[in-house]
Parts: sequence; structure tokens; C-alpha cells
Amino acid sequence: MLNFEKYKDEILEISKKPDTFAIDKNTNKICCCDDISCYDCKFYNCMYCILKRFEWLYQEYKEPIKLTLHEKCILESLDKEYEWIVRGKNDMLYLFENKPSKGNVGFWYCSEESSGKDLYFFDHLFKFIKWEDEDPYNIQELLENCEAIEDD
Repeated sequence: MLNFEKYKDEILEISKKPDTFAIDKNTNKICCCDDISCYDCKFYNCMYCILKRFEWLYQEYKEPIKLTLHEKCILESLDKEYEWIVRGKNDMLYLFENKPSKGNVGFWYCSEESSGKDLYFFDHLFKFIKWEDEDPYNIQELLENCEAIEDD
């Protein structure tokens, strides 16, 4: 299913107004462009924001990952050199600069000169990240496709 198929009704409702749709980058919700600031729009900072809207409409719909506000804040504040997050078999979280591969002994590793950095202070968070996952999570993609929910 493509984004325009998933959000057809919401976009049609917004199109009744003399405005276009926007996506609030903080909540990943569709809204009227006039209802949010440009800085909060997913399409902001793009010279061709109309083109970006069309590209987004024809992308495959991805179910948003639910992050608590605390988890989202942590991901946003990480050093940008780290692009990947995984959980080891020991239930600890790790960050990697380069895309890691899953090893046979319970750890993720990189063949390139990049070692993992543990996030043991945050092992109790990000419970959706599991050792059983086939692939690591790209931090930027998580942030672009997350739904921020209130902390428990």
C-alpha cells in the first residue's frame, strides 16, 4: 500500500480548504499546512517541497515505530557519527557508525574499522529492538518514521 492510499481520506479532507497537506515531523501526523510552522513540517528545508510531497505520496507506507518522547529525545541527541542501533543477545543496546552484521556468538560486529558503543544506561528503553531482529535499525530512519507517544 502506498502513502496516498493509506492517507487518501485525510488528504481529501484537507484539500477542501484552500491549502495543501503537511506532515508534522514531531508526530508524523498529516495536517493542514497552515496548522503548523514550516520548521515543523517534514517537507521543510526542501527547495522543491511540492515535489517532495509527491515523492512521499508514492512511497510504500511504513507503519510508524512508536517511541516515547524520552526515546525520541535520546536518538535525536546521539552523536551523528553513529547511524545504527542494535540489541545484543546480552540484552544491551549498542551504537555503530557503519552498518553492523549479526555474529554467531551473540554480538553485532562491523568488518570495517568501527566498533560498537554500548548504551547500557538505556537498556531498559527501546524494547522493540531485539536480538532476534534480522537487521539493525538505522537511527535516521527511525526518527523519520516514528510516532512520539507520552512516556509511561
